[in-house]
Amino acid sequence: MTAKTDHLGTGAFLKSEGPGHISRDPIVIASGTGIVLAGTVLGKVTASGEYALYNDDGGASDDGTRTAAAILYADVDATSAAVSAVGITRLAEVWTDRLVWGAGVTTPTEKTNGLADLAAKFVIAR
Repeated sequence: MTAKTDHLGTGAFLKSEGPGHISRDPIVIASGTGIVLAGTVLGKVTASGEYALYNDDGGASDDGTRTAAAILYADVDATSAAVSAVGITRLAEVWTDRLVWGAGVTTPTEKTNGLADLAAKFVIAR
């Protein structure tokens, strides 16, 4: 039998957020990012201002995605085009075990660094 992983969906990673949706901002997910699930930790691409998967390792050069900058609020498909979305960018508490990490985040240290980046924006993982 094949094991299935249940995806919690829109906003399910949020423990609490600021009143009046102050925690949310409109963001754009960069084309080519693929299907991105709610709760995915994102970095902001310096050159374009668009968001892509957070990757603390980032390879030889840092395009901005080495710093966690937002958490995607709802699923999007940015496989072939940039997509407007909503990101949690400040003043929120999130469930650590409900966050989604991109394939480039492979060690506990990379996750810890991402959570520290988010904490600096007052997005606190519990």
